[in-house]
Amino acid sequence: MYDGTFASSMAGIEQTIAYGPYSGAPTAGPKTSVCSPSPLDDFVSAVVVEGLSAPDAHLLLENEHIDIDALQTERNALRARLDKLADDYAEGVIDHDQMRTGTNKLRTKLAGVDSQLADAARNDPVAGLIAERKQVQQRWDDTSASIRGQVIDVLMTVTVLPCPSGKRFDPQYVQIEWKR
Repeated sequence: MYDGTFASSMAGIEQTIAYGPYSGAPTAGPKTSVCSPSPLDDFVSAVVVEGLSAPDAHLLLENEHIDIDALQTERNALRARLDKLADDYAEGVIDHDQMRTGTNKLRTKLAGVDSQLADAARNDPVAGLIAERKQVQQRWDDTSASIRGQVIDVLMTVTVLPCPSGKRFDPQYVQIEWKR
């Protein structure tokens, strides 16, 4: 008799869900785990965001030699210099030609930095999330489920361990092994 047990993969997370015979209602057997995907997803997301927010998060990149922090710092400095040019022009410190020349030079440099950041994000989905550590949670929340799954798959293996019958989600039954 088919016991209804099947494996499902959601956002890179493998879990086993058991359904009782013919009822479709979740049941817990001695070696099966029933976990609602939402608390599990929330828990794994919190672990990912914490890891990507850490000062050494660049070590999670496939190519550790890409200094996302330095690129982001350079980008912010170039944006600040563009703003300063606009202020100087508004105050009459520089003329229109000086502002245009300075703006063109800074925009060219800014495009180069943006290109490096975009290349890093294309090659490694983690890079796009850690581009600004202060915004990791916001970037994670704005990321599609498929990209989240890719990031989780690249960074870690998540295993849901068997839990006692009738037990609601408990992080102690989730094993996370970092790959990087």
